[in-house]
Amino acid sequence: MKVRVVLFAKPRELVGQPNIDLALPAGATAADAWSQLSTEYDLGPLPRSFRCAVNSEYAGWDDPLKEGDELAVIPPVSGGAIGERRGVVALREEPLDPMAIADGIRSDADGALVLFQGIVREHSRGKQVRALVYEAYGSMAQKQMEELAEEARRRWPIADLAIVH
Repeated sequence: MKVRVVLFAKPRELVGQPNIDLALPAGATAADAWSQLSTEYDLGPLPRSFRCAVNSEYAGWDDPLKEGDELAVIPPVSGGAIGERRGVVALREEPLDPMAIADGIRSDADGALVLFQGIVREHSRGKQVRALVYEAYGSMAQKQMEELAEEARRRWPIADLAIVH
């Protein structure tokens, strides 16, 4: 079967093109596609931090592919190597230092730094707020923030980005 593999960042640089068509045996998985690419282009083992999407939906590396599928190989949003995009997507329990986060991603390549900092309001529904307890479904919140970062990078030419909550 034939599938189209869409590449980003370092894998795209190593392969030399943004996408490539692969011929794979029936029942092959996304991991099998990486393995074939790795053999042909010396990409090395599949990095644990990479994600994949099939036909624009996140998928697992062990999910089987079908004829005509489009497999996107998605490196992590975070990075830091010279010449590459940097980013932080994190859910933290400790108090945030907005300026330290901003300093960590500041880039003259972007030409601007936008910081949104939410604060706790004094009153809610007519009652004074004395304390705030924040709970989150951590893995889901992390995934949603990663998806927001990926969408922002798809839509705009952002060099460096941080989403921290």
